[in-house]
Amino acid sequence: MIRISKRFQEAAQRILDGDESKIAAAALEGVLLDEHLGEEDMEDLLFALSLYAPGDGPEYYDGPQLRRTLRETLSNVLPPREEEQP
Repeated sequence: MIRISKRFQEAAQRILDGDESKIAAAALEGVLLDEHLGEEDMEDLLFALSLYAPGDGPEYYDGPQLRRTLRETLSNVLPPREEEQP
């Protein structure tokens, strides 16, 4: 099971808190690429982030779809280590 970093957790929480901006999605995607590129458990989330374009049509992910995928991903990872917790 993958352990996420505090940086990942903070970027994810921003989206879970309702930030639907492309900037928030790009920030999470950057962390994902930096820390978890090639990890199978993160593929669905990376796919969702690559197609994140709220309002651009049904072939793209919107905020609720991204949050759903993010929640599913987070249910399969370990939180940051205690020394990393905010």
